[in-house]
Amino acid sequence: MKYINWGIISSDDAEQKNIEELFNSVNGSKVVVCDNEDNALSIINSNKINAIYINTKPELHATYAIMAMNAGIPVFLNYPLANTYDDCIRINYTADKTKIPCFVSYYLRYLPYYKTIKNILNDEIIGDILQVNFCFYSTAEHQLFLNYASQQLDILQYLFGIITEATGFSSQQSNSYDYDRKTINACLMFEKGISGSSSWCFGVPECEEKDIVEVIGSKGSLRFSTFSHKHIQINQNGNLKDYNDKEIQTPQLPIIKAVVEDLQGFNVCKCTSVSATPVNWVLDRILRHV
Repeated sequence: MKYINWGIISSDDAEQKNIEELFNSVNGSKVVVCDNEDNALSIINSNKINAIYINTKPELHATYAIMAMNAGIPVFLNYPLANTYDDCIRINYTADKTKIPCFVSYYLRYLPYYKTIKNILNDEIIGDILQVNFCFYSTAEHQLFLNYASQQLDILQYLFGIITEATGFSSQQSNSYDYDRKTINACLMFEKGISGSSSWCFGVPECEEKDIVEVIGSKGSLRFSTFSHKHIQINQNGNLKDYNDKEIQTPQLPIIKAVVEDLQGFNVCKCTSVSATPVNWVLDRILRHV
């Protein structure tokens, strides 16, 4: 078996131990170097590693990913892929030029919860999909919009196809990439002609927290959540049916395993930088940066 010896660059010292435990729990995977971005160059140049995980602020992702791929080291990035769509293009260009794999930790794709939802949609239990409406209200600080929204938009595209049109409005408009927004609303169009709307609101009181996706179909509707993973509910003419999936205690573990197995050569992880790039295009459109 080929062993994957990880170098980890992390901006969050408090998370380092948890990250190491997750990567070390996968067969054939071991963290050998873990430090913050002040020592990023030494980690990338270390002869002890053959893969690197980048868990820094998104604005540093492109720099470190490109450096690592140019050094011949496979890259695994925390979400989102990068801070901007342009940075994503730079990462993809380098991955294509060097032929070095680059993965992104959109771990929701690998959870059984969403596979159940995907099967419900594929089986056309609620008929043809007409509209998708999404609402997320959180007590969290608004600076976390990029982290929440990137995962949510990725899973919506996993379920309903690539978003081809997007426009947005928010409580703050500027030319900077600070993503410092309290309320954000977006209109979306998916590749199959499905229209949708999304709204985020941060800093709400606990009693107003919401995490709801409602899918309207020609034969009924489907409701589920993005992060809380509450019951999947189908409504057909007033007849309600609940699907209960057991929650995974370590939701990041399946994608880490998929990446390790891909690097070992006996599986394929489809969560690549190319597949993750459309999320950043949508984010830039919503925040009116493109």
